[in-house]
Amino acid sequence: MLEFRAYSPENLIAVSPLIAQSPLLCSDVSLGAFLMWNQGLGVEFAVYHNTFIAKVDIGDEPAFSYPFGEDVDGALDALCRYTAKQDTALTFYAVNEELLASLKADKRFDSVCANYDRRWSDYLYSFEEMTTFAGRKFSGQRNHINRFKKTYGEPDLRPIQSADIPAIHEMLAEYRQHHSGGGMEKAELEGTYTLLDRFADLGMIGCVLYVDDKVAGFTIGELVGTTFVIHVEKALTVYTGVYPTLFHHFMRYIRTHIDQPILLVNREDDSGDLGLRTSKMQYQPIRILHKFMVRVNSPLCKIGEIGVISFDGGVLTELEEFDKANYFALCTDKTNNQYWGYDYENDRYITEVDENTFFDSQKYDRSLGASVTFAVREREGGELVGETIVYRFTAGGHAEIGGRIAASHQGKGLGTKAFAATADFAERVLRVKPVAKCYKPNLPSAHMIRSAGFRQVGEDDTFYYFER
Repeated sequence: MLEFRAYSPENLIAVSPLIAQSPLLCSDVSLGAFLMWNQGLGVEFAVYHNTFIAKVDIGDEPAFSYPFGEDVDGALDALCRYTAKQDTALTFYAVNEELLASLKADKRFDSVCANYDRRWSDYLYSFEEMTTFAGRKFSGQRNHINRFKKTYGEPDLRPIQSADIPAIHEMLAEYRQHHSGGGMEKAELEGTYTLLDRFADLGMIGCVLYVDDKVAGFTIGELVGTTFVIHVEKALTVYTGVYPTLFHHFMRYIRTHIDQPILLVNREDDSGDLGLRTSKMQYQPIRILHKFMVRVNSPLCKIGEIGVISFDGGVLTELEEFDKANYFALCTDKTNNQYWGYDYENDRYITEVDENTFFDSQKYDRSLGASVTFAVREREGGELVGETIVYRFTAGGHAEIGGRIAASHQGKGLGTKAFAATADFAERVLRVKPVAKCYKPNLPSAHMIRSAGFRQVGEDDTFYYFER
């Protein structure tokens, strides 16, 4: 049986020799990624017959890295047993196109649903090209570097030493004044400080660029397999040409200080920042590495268009484009949603909030087989007045039902009927056993769930739990 150990710097160091051999090409399975992003992800590690697997929490459900090492086939079998015992779905994250093809061909899995979010696709570059910037296609980068040299002299790039850390912190304080973005950017900056503290302990390489004894920028990365992954690249843009100069001279430094083969450079994703996307494309990536979320054996993978589900006093349909405005209003009604169990303002993966944000998210989850969201309408073709959802499918054949009704349409019994119709669909079409939960102070919700044919089967300090 697989044994996952919770993240700690010591556990990370223990598995570091295996991680260093990763053939996955992605930035997500690397020492730097685990070090920077462990907060809120519940990172754990398992080693099976000298084969590495990571486990993280994505959307309150576990997801696993594709195994790599000496016994990939045995590790996949062990993962199937593990998820069956834990009664959770088997979901893989950071799966590239080649591994996705392997999963689709794997006879262990009846069905495979997969999709990727372009915001988190990694940029891969030729290491050789990044060390030379030769040819017409890199003339822009060479021009920026030449302007830097003309203005500030020959670049003063040094390996980061402990004596440099206070000056780097001063530079980061100035950097933060101009980068007060959303949750993802804040989390990335917090992770940067963590990386600065521990990168040398984990064998990573960092360099700092000085201009007149002041830090203009710094960068940190690591070699994973034959790919050099850059985790941090921060600079003050008051220095003309600083980013191309920092990056290019770091690559030249790496070439002379690592005697192992390096084929690729991974500069990670752009987080949906269009300016950053433009910049990364100008370095001529040889591949945009799309990282798929993959869910196997979900009952949603086996059904097509659902159509209209009728019930007394209303209908359920999957969301349509014309629902965006009402769905956005429903998702952002803080008073109505105080017991919904999710606060989008604390979701660091939301980089922009508009009418597309929540609509696109539920469509993405549907494509993965992770959940299906229904619009609650009082009549076919009518406006969205609420939603129900079937989600958290487990290996043991359970699925959770949730629902909420807009404040303007509460008190009509619509929520109870829609909730019951959704549970009926889960039982009849998806062949799963519906479960539900609600916050203990939310007595109207508890009453609605009971009225929809559920019975209470447990409670803890936070929730009442129900089965049908």
